Amino acid sequence: MIVADDNGCARIGGIELEAVAREFGTPVFVFSGDAIRQRVEDFRSAFEAEWRHFELMPSLKACPILGVRALLTELGCGCDVFGPGEFEGALRAGVPPVGMSTHMEKLSAKQPNSHKCGLGKKQKV
Repeated sequence: MIVADDNGCARIGGIELEAVAREFGTPVFVFSGDAIRQRVEDFRSAFEAEWRHFELMPSLKACPILGVRALLTELGCGCDVFGPGEFEGALRAGVPPVGMSTHMEKLSAKQPNSHKCGLGKKQKV
């Protein structure tokens, strides 16, 4: 959440956004790991209230920033991918192939070895 400090400076997670803009230039995208963690927990709580078994699988297309995707992977989220670029991106962000969901025909035609690494094959619990 963006908040203003006592001097009126915008901050996110305690970091002054003007300083970020000076260092990296603009436009710049800033994400809060704490906010992402909270949203994942909110989604899990909401779904667990209705469904006993589910997997949270945010689409890589929705936010292709690998650092964000790596955090989602760390939080135990799977990943929905479409096509070889998203498949490669998900792998680079640490998503295990077993944690990916995809339209296999589209991916398999362009990424013939995707089935060999276990894409979308869940282990029986």
